[in-house]
Amino acid sequence: MKPNPDTPQAVALRLVDTYWHGLRHDHPIPARSQIDPRGLDGALDVAFVAERIGKGLARLRVAGTHLSDLMGMEVAGMPLSALFVPDSRDTLASVLEKLFTSPAIIRVDLRSETGPGRPALTGELVIYPLRSDMDDVNRALGVLVTRGAFGRVPCRMEIVGVRVEPLTSSVQRIDIRPDRKPAAREDALVLPRQDAMATPLPSAPKVMAEGFAEQNSPFEPKPKLRLVKTDCD
Repeated sequence: MKPNPDTPQAVALRLVDTYWHGLRHDHPIPARSQIDPRGLDGALDVAFVAERIGKGLARLRVAGTHLSDLMGMEVAGMPLSALFVPDSRDTLASVLEKLFTSPAIIRVDLRSETGPGRPALTGELVIYPLRSDMDDVNRALGVLVTRGAFGRVPCRMEIVGVRVEPLTSSVQRIDIRPDRKPAAREDALVLPRQDAMATPLPSAPKVMAEGFAEQNSPFEPKPKLRLVKTDCD
């Protein structure tokens, strides 16, 4: 059974995803300075901005009220790992490294720790990479949604599934200046140089392309003009 696309959780996930991709005009990784809370209206309570503070570590700079409700306290300034059970923190550190170094979008399936007064919850965490003012990929925009009513706090989450979506950050640049020759690829096929006086290769047979292409007509030279001299009276 597919999840209902009209639930508040699904709508918030879709809103943040659309917003982040909409910022990718001039660069595959948006900048932190491009994030405008007005563009996230409708998902602010489940969204957050994090900063990389070390290998596999990120600190929450700004966080929505839903994250604070899960923990029963203000979470801004806390490490992101504080929202997770100890057994899931190594996995979180691994995916955070991929987020910042690949870079990549990280999608994490969650479930809550259970116990007396703590009913089972499910959830999803999605984190998108961001660039700092120094153009380093060390910021992130995230969204964390849960399904179900939580009881006692703190309600920490357990990672039950991870999907990593690497981003293509390289751009092929082509120099179109006539005085510049394209750089040779290491894996390019290099043909031996032929002497200028060598016998030319036979011409390839002409083939008519399918579709709307017209068949080339054979070239026929036009007759030369003749100068006609007449005597004038």
